[in-house]
Amino acid sequence: MIDFSGRSVVVTGAAGGVGSALVAVLSACRARVVACDREGTGLTGAGIEEAHYFDLLDDGAVAAFAKRIGESAAPAAVISNAGWTRAETLADVSTTALDREMNLNFRSAALLSQALLPV
Repeated sequence: MIDFSGRSVVVTGAAGGVGSALVAVLSACRARVVACDREGTGLTGAGIEEAHYFDLLDDGAVAAFAKRIGESAAPAAVISNAGWTRAETLADVSTTALDREMNLNFRSAALLSQALLPV
């Protein structure tokens, strides 16, 4: 196992099933877990050092989060676990739903990582 002692790891989508499992593994690796989720509940599990609630599709909220985190040491890793999948078939998906999916699954991960890069 990797030893993250004293180092922060950011996990998005941390309140869900995969996210909470990631928190448990990272906690076992002695990481300082900075957990993020859109929902206002769910980030109360063991191993979470900091809980932040914001919408990854809100560029201003992402920038504010990155600024708060950047006031301490840059994270050792960012795990962009948050994601969304449409329930309809590709033939039925609207461009609005497709844009939302791409923005959450790709754009938000790229912009969060970019915002958290050390200066």
